[in-house]
Amino acid sequence: QTLIESLGGKLLRSTKNDLWWVEIHLPLNAAVSTNPTLLLVDDNEDLLALFRRYLAGHKINICSTHSSSDALELAIKTQPNLMVLDVMMPKKDGFTLGREIREKDKEIPIIFLTARSLKEDVLEGFKVGADDYISKPFNSEELLYRVMAVLKRSRKELESEDQTKEFN
Repeated sequence: QTLIESLGGKLLRSTKNDLWWVEIHLPLNAAVSTNPTLLLVDDNEDLLALFRRYLAGHKINICSTHSSSDALELAIKTQPNLMVLDVMMPKKDGFTLGREIREKDKEIPIIFLTARSLKEDVLEGFKVGADDYISKPFNSEELLYRVMAVLKRSRKELESEDQTKEFN
């Protein structure tokens, strides 16, 4: 309902002959965002707030959670274009979450952002299916450029798949 109202629409409920239905009325100019959506998963809420402020200023829609346990459900609901995952989190580490994501979606880009910078950790991240691996501490501007590069590559792959489908 909040989304519909934010677009200038109205949600109407009505009964007729004991049947329920919902009508959604949106204005013709209702805007749908074409900005990419990024899902951030990190148990450090201060860091999440920093990410949200910095990346939102660059036309990226941000969803975030500090709970790795909630991340998979949130990913299914929001259908992000990219996920940025911390590795060291309570309950479920980022590598485990990455594997679960890969079981559901082999294509979604994943960037690991973590304090674990040993060669073995980096290699594990890429084995899980990471598109990039960034060690903490990190530079915010570098993170932005890496996010934009991964998004650009993933869009090109989608466009390429669409063209291939058209020719088949």
